[in-house]
Amino acid sequence: MERRTNLDYLIKVAILGAIAGAIMIMKFNIPIFPFFLTIDFSDVPAVVGAIIMGPIAGILIQAVKIVANLLIGGSLTFGVGELANFISGISFVIPLGLFYKKMPELKGVIIGCILGAISMTVVMSISNYFFFIPLFAKAMSAQVQDFVNVASEVPFLGSRINDLKDLILFNFVPFNMIKGLSIMAITLLSYKFIIPPLQRMQRR
Repeated sequence: MERRTNLDYLIKVAILGAIAGAIMIMKFNIPIFPFFLTIDFSDVPAVVGAIIMGPIAGILIQAVKIVANLLIGGSLTFGVGELANFISGISFVIPLGLFYKKMPELKGVIIGCILGAISMTVVMSISNYFFFIPLFAKAMSAQVQDFVNVASEVPFLGSRINDLKDLILFNFVPFNMIKGLSIMAITLLSYKFIIPPLQRMQRR
């Protein structure tokens, strides 16, 4: 029985991860942000997994998503963008999954998503400043200032950007908050129709 339960768990993780990997291809830009900041909703399957199976499942789904995406479309960023996406995703699903375990109801999803959005914003602001932007610049044979220059030319927020700190504050912080709240909105829209049936299947 336990073996069957573990197999069911792995199957759900694999399916949700594959779906997330396919969704990850459908990236798009938000006009007020530079072109290198793209948004997708591939975190939603991992959020669903974290809600019905716990935060570890959310992390595993994020990992499967990255592998699936690399197999489907490869990498244009030498793996840096995919690693950043993974860190971004797990920084969202871990607090969400942990909080939902304490409050397994709609209110728990809302608060968990808000905590996840805050966590993702903080983690990605710090990691982009110290790690991902310098690494991506090195991988692309560019300079960090090149990203600052690109962002400074974008309408609305560009006029405020002069250095890497400005880039993080005026681009990455609002971008990740918008992304986090968008994931929350989609999760809440699907909560009533998708998550309860999956939870009933999980309990069988």
